[in-house]
Amino acid sequence: EMTLSFIPKIIAGFIAIIIAGPWMLNL
Repeated sequence: EMTLSFIPKIIAGFIAIIIAGPWMLNL
């Protein structure tokens, strides 16, 4: 059951990088 809580964290982190990545580079 560790993977069930681990996978959403990876997906959320990946989405956060996609959204925040270009924004931080522009700063």
